[in-house]
Amino acid sequence: MKKNVNKLIAASLVTTMGLGYINYPVYAQEETDNTDTIFSEEKWNDEAVEAEETSENEKTEVEEETSISEMDKIEETNDTNSFLSLPKPLAEIAEKDSVVNEIQPLANETITYDNLTITGETSNYTYSGGTLTITGNGAFSLSGDFSKLIINPELTVTLNLNNVDLYVLYDNTVTIGANSELTLNLIGSNTFVCHTAAGTSSYLLTISGDTNSNLIINSDSGSAGSLSIQKWGGVTQNCRNVSITINGGTVSGINGVTPIYGTNSWVSDLIISDITYGEMPSPSAVAKIGTPTYTYATEENGTYTSAAPITAGTYYVKATVSYGGESLEAIKKFEIEKADSEIAFVNGFSLDKQYDGNTVTIGSDDLTKTGSTNTVTFTWYKKDGNDWTKLEESPVNAGNYKVVASVEADANYKGATAEKEFSISQTTNEWTSELSIADWTYGQTASTPVATAKYGNVVFTYSDKKDGTYTGKVPTEAGTWYVKATVEGNENYTGMVATDSFEISKAQPSFTLPKDLVIKQGDALSTVSLPDGFTWADDTQTADVLGTQPFKAVFTPEDTTNYQTVEVDITVEVVPAVSVINKAPKITAEDKTLTVGDTFDAMKDVTATDAEDGDLTDKIVITKNTVDTSKAGKYTVVYEVTDSHGIRVVRTIYVTVQQKTTDTDKEDSNKNSTKDTAQTSTQTNVMAWSVLGIASLGALLAVLFKRKHQ
Repeated sequence: MKKNVNKLIAASLVTTMGLGYINYPVYAQEETDNTDTIFSEEKWNDEAVEAEETSENEKTEVEEETSISEMDKIEETNDTNSFLSLPKPLAEIAEKDSVVNEIQPLANETITYDNLTITGETSNYTYSGGTLTITGNGAFSLSGDFSKLIINPELTVTLNLNNVDLYVLYDNTVTIGANSELTLNLIGSNTFVCHTAAGTSSYLLTISGDTNSNLIINSDSGSAGSLSIQKWGGVTQNCRNVSITINGGTVSGINGVTPIYGTNSWVSDLIISDITYGEMPSPSAVAKIGTPTYTYATEENGTYTSAAPITAGTYYVKATVSYGGESLEAIKKFEIEKADSEIAFVNGFSLDKQYDGNTVTIGSDDLTKTGSTNTVTFTWYKKDGNDWTKLEESPVNAGNYKVVASVEADANYKGATAEKEFSISQTTNEWTSELSIADWTYGQTASTPVATAKYGNVVFTYSDKKDGTYTGKVPTEAGTWYVKATVEGNENYTGMVATDSFEISKAQPSFTLPKDLVIKQGDALSTVSLPDGFTWADDTQTADVLGTQPFKAVFTPEDTTNYQTVEVDITVEVVPAVSVINKAPKITAEDKTLTVGDTFDAMKDVTATDAEDGDLTDKIVITKNTVDTSKAGKYTVVYEVTDSHGIRVVRTIYVTVQQKTTDTDKEDSNKNSTKDTAQTSTQTNVMAWSVLGIASLGALLAVLFKRKHQ
């Protein structure tokens, strides 16, 4: 190279930023008489070509002799005619007619072309019409869409692909030059598509290589980085003349080349969290190569299926990545825990009430339940001081209580409970039917009082005074009485008392009217004796009219407390005052007292005599006999006898039958003594006959006297 001639020193300044290399031409100037040298554009271009033809050894030599710091010292000359001034160290090199080739790291540039964004050294690629051509070694980051990728021969290139879509129509999508190695680092989801048509040349490929073309696919993101290699239309072969090595990521669609797989491993170990019923399991694992698939089993060595479990329990998940005929597996245990159940009483719901005699009930609309499918059960408690005593059933009586609503756990839900405290208070009692009782007559069955209360039992007691002492004995004597209805109060309801009066009326006595009574005309009734119990209403009254006449009398029973005194009509035969005297017969019979079981002979010790007829005992007739010695009681026996003149006498006695265990004192027989009653139907009273005889004699004398005087 001649003196005073500017020589191009092709200093390939290569900056490595992890993305690419930048060739930066550096020029040296040989020292001449002119200190200021202007490089024309033509000379720049010529010398640039010369620099490119400089041998690799010369470049290396310049790299070793030139420091990075010296490049930072380049300054523009003050000479306005100077195009480029070199730093002093380079000028010194130029003086020695040396060619310097220096490697200089430069900053990456990010440029967006259409829909493609590239980060890398711009001098090592070109982009035109959707085609990206890599012309120099280096690393580049790509994202977005473009049509075609070309890697020139003899290059080592790394492309970081982040969601890149390549789509070319009727052409090769990716072409890797001879002896070039293309490494794809998959970050996002990426797609390479070659779109051909039926009949299109089968040499149109998605990935096409040349001699010793190598494609290496990695992914720092493991299986999360993916590449789908597709070919639409034409033959299915989409790769040719390229060696494909997969060391990571998920790669699909390779057809025509058998890929070589590196050693797979887990970038992120299999993890899965325990979940709750209702949630779906979300296992996570990242493999260096391939995307894991997940299967599930109930036992670690059981049968795994793709169906994710949905019920509560213990399960195992297996992450499997298949690649190159091999697989990578990992197993983790996890739980699907039972979900919470919830049970709650609805807003405003209350069990407080007054006592009503009914058990406390809770309806299906009184509470809400979610979760467990089991039936809600209720447990009842009564407050006892500071403690709660469990009850066998829901309460009825007044007090303070609580209820615990529970639902048991089922296969997928936990159990739950809810509590509600409440009280049952005392209520005011009331009569549902007022007290009443019917009057009755002595000797009849006593009436039953009637009164009902809403709550509680009614107890009836009796007294002879309204404010007197009441007992449970039902009165039997005639008179005015009082009944009291009482309901005792308790913790559930208040007590009540009501009283009412009633009458036990005197009974109508039972009696037999005397018969065959005779009275002389003009005599007072007091001359005629009546049986016991009977008295003349007016014993001074005289019998003035001959014949059978009724006269007022009064019957007074022995028991005047319980029996009425009644007025009766007794028929008496009124006869003339003169009559032949005829005495009435007499029956002798006395009241008797027996003991239950004794034998009774009604004629024993009974006789009848008459002044005119003598002994009439065999003429006695028993007209009534009610005696029953099988049971205690007071019985009646009636005897009757008639003399030859038609005078009939009736005698009544009383037979008392006592229990064997009762007091043996006999009642005063005089109380029931009877009297003989002289009765006649032929008007043969002695006085009447005497009067009649005297009258007849007088009449006879009068007749004789009249005849004599005629």
